[in-house]
Amino acid sequence: MGIYPETKHPTYFRSIGKPLEPLVAATLQKHGWNSKDSPVILQSAEVSSLRELHSLTPLRLIWLVDEPRTVLTTWWRPVTRAPTPIWCAPPCRG
Repeated sequence: MGIYPETKHPTYFRSIGKPLEPLVAATLQKHGWNSKDSPVILQSAEVSSLRELHSLTPLRLIWLVDEPRTVLTTWWRPVTRAPTPIWCAPPCRG
């Protein structure tokens, strides 16, 4: 059992002075779910949100993409056993 939260529209919330990432990390920390072994995978369609989360938490991250041919940096690697293309930042498991 675990959780798989997604940051929705993080650029918008950052633009109005209410960034989601520190709140997500703090909430998970408060409830004891912010360690690399926690059953949590954070997901977002926005790389900027995932990069911020990466600096705040050791949790696994998933980048939601519509187009698998999107240009990727070496920070991301494919989860090869997934039935559809999923990209994640280390540490990730496929």
